[in-house]
Amino acid sequence: MSEPLVSVIIPVYNRQKTIARAIDSVLNQSYKNTEIIVVDDGSIDLTEEVVKNLYRNILYIKKNNGGPASARNIGLKNASGDYIAYLDSDDTWPKDKLLTYIETAKKFRGKNFLIFSDHYRIDKSKKISKHSEYYSNIHDYIYDRMTPLSNPLEKLNLILEPYTFYPSTFMLSKEAHKKLKWRTTPKFNEDLFFVLDASRVCDFIYIDRPLMNYYCTEDSISDSIGESSTGWSELEFEILNTFRKEYMLEVEEEKIIIEKLYKLKRSLFMANLFSLKPVSAIKYGFYLIINRVTYKRFLYKFIK
Repeated sequence: MSEPLVSVIIPVYNRQKTIARAIDSVLNQSYKNTEIIVVDDGSIDLTEEVVKNLYRNILYIKKNNGGPASARNIGLKNASGDYIAYLDSDDTWPKDKLLTYIETAKKFRGKNFLIFSDHYRIDKSKKISKHSEYYSNIHDYIYDRMTPLSNPLEKLNLILEPYTFYPSTFMLSKEAHKKLKWRTTPKFNEDLFFVLDASRVCDFIYIDRPLMNYYCTEDSISDSIGESSTGWSELEFEILNTFRKEYMLEVEEEKIIIEKLYKLKRSLFMANLFSLKPVSAIKYGFYLIINRVTYKRFLYKFIK
């Protein structure tokens, strides 16, 4: 019986310095039955030349700029694999990442699932830290990779934990992806919207090993984070509505969800503060200060 094919989708925009590193980390996997789909989201640097000159056996697609979600959707339309994995163009994978994921997936064949994992954060000074030691309370929800998280309320609570989900750690079956697309609007928090949608159709399977390398560079953080309040509002109200409609929560329980939403937003700002452009930092900081006074009061009125 042949091994399943994994389609690796790499969205890229102006990453001439890092795209080869990302692609090489896929080519160097111990699991070899892969296809690589690079979707160039309108790069204006030398990204296209780097990819075309160095790699002959990958699918390269160039499109007009529309954001990483639209690029991933284009890659998905062109994928022929049994499984779909995502890798951002400034991240890398260790050699055994896909083999570990495939071995895990085989244990849960027939289920719709999203597999994700811990990862390493590599800062500008090249200091390496294990992500889960600092940002995530994931072990309150998931204890080992043999126990898929299927409880809907626990999945939604997990989504609100800071920095749990990174696209470069995602793998889904093609069957699960028939029910899922990346939302292209709003253009912020598309990863959180994606896992919110995935929580409705997939179990979550967590691998408690760092199987991705995330490089913290100045341009790995969106310069537009200070403009993301609209995307946040849509996400917040959708999460609140999801909790209300599906779980009939009491007002006090919904207040707990609101508190977690605010903490998630605050964590995003504080973690990225020194990577933001000054104007974005001021805008987003002011937004949070205002929110501290009005945010809970406003959302409490919304849930009554």
